[in-house]
Amino acid sequence: MKIKIIIGLIAIFLFTLIAEARNVNKFSYTT
Repeated sequence: MKIKIIIGLIAIFLFTLIAEARNVNKFSYTT
């Protein structure tokens, strides 16, 4: 159970990093 929770947290962390990176790219393109 703990392993699944850790994997889930890592997946969410990576997903947020990718989303922020895309947002930064869009922001840099618009400006």
